Amino acid sequence: MKQFFAIAGLFAVLSVSAQQRPERKLVDPKAKMEMQKDHRFDHKKVKKQRPSAEQRAKHFDQYGISAAQKKKLHDLFESRDREMKKEFERRGKEMAKSKKEHEKRRADFDKKIEKILDKRQYAQYKLDKQKRFDKKDSLKGKRAQSHPRFKG
Repeated sequence: MKQFFAIAGLFAVLSVSAQQRPERKLVDPKAKMEMQKDHRFDHKKVKKQRPSAEQRAKHFDQYGISAAQKKKLHDLFESRDREMKKEFERRGKEMAKSKKEHEKRRADFDKKIEKILDKRQYAQYKLDKQKRFDKKDSLKGKRAQSHPRFKG
């Protein structure tokens, strides 16, 4: 009998406390819009942060590279960043950029990576790079197919 009263009392306390809610404050719609406006995120104003040379060199750790190879890759990425910065500055002045020049720079960069890595490491790098490009291409295709402008 005591157990019954103890359980009933506990149930009564829980049911009463569950019913108590804090009062809702009525907010002016204009004030609410201002509060929301402060918390919005403008994606157009934020530039994408490019991974540092160190982060990109660290990516090659999965290929079992030595410390010397890592240092060479780090230096290579830093020099590439400097070249890209110059290129973007130049492109700001002159918008016409040749695809051949771009492909030549990409091929030169791959040759430099090939000199740093051994054959096994470079083969794995090429496979991973191809997978990334295949994934990008498939995503581009899906986007283009789903876009109303590209539908036939």
